[in-house]
Amino acid sequence: MAETDLRATGHRLFLEAPRHREQEVLRYLAILGPALGGFVWLAMKYPKDVTAVTFHVAAIALQGLMLLGAWYGAALGYNYRCITMLLSKEEKSPDLADAALEAWADAPGGSGDRTTLGHYFRWARRWPWLSNRPWCFPPELVAVFWWAFLICTAFLTLATVAICDWGWPVGLTVICGAGAFVLSLVAPWHFGKKLRSVREKEASKPATGPEENNHERRS
Repeated sequence: MAETDLRATGHRLFLEAPRHREQEVLRYLAILGPALGGFVWLAMKYPKDVTAVTFHVAAIALQGLMLLGAWYGAALGYNYRCITMLLSKEEKSPDLADAALEAWADAPGGSGDRTTLGHYFRWARRWPWLSNRPWCFPPELVAVFWWAFLICTAFLTLATVAICDWGWPVGLTVICGAGAFVLSLVAPWHFGKKLRSVREKEASKPATGPEENNHERRS
């Protein structure tokens, strides 16, 4: 297969990848729906038909499931941003230079640095030290479900406090819920650091023109 055909195929696959990420919504629904439905069922049965141990174990397990969903969404966001940076780099090649966007938001050195907290939240821009913190947020619909996992974690924790009498099982559930909530917030920061590292490495690479690339191929 010719080199141009390989590049065209690779470019097409990169373009299709972000669309596949949006289709992950079905997996989110498969997690959120049964989880919330199961918790509501337990709440309705407690304490007559469901023991306190069963209720709290289920609540903690659901909090862990929400945490897993939040990290999964953040990982998809990181994958999505990396793909857009790869697309930007590919479109800077001589064959595709005319079709490239002049200020691709995710391009290394571009105008829209999507690796900072301030890019996603205007209120954070008031404080430069906070605005420049690493952050990688999922795109559009995936971000909605990331927020949903975060809100559901808080809901499960607060509902447990409201339904059950205070005691060490409730305290344990609250601690687990608070931990899951905080760790869910850590996910975008973690992937933001990874994305910033990728961005900085790409930006620091010396630019190579068509003649240099041809020389490298011949050698």
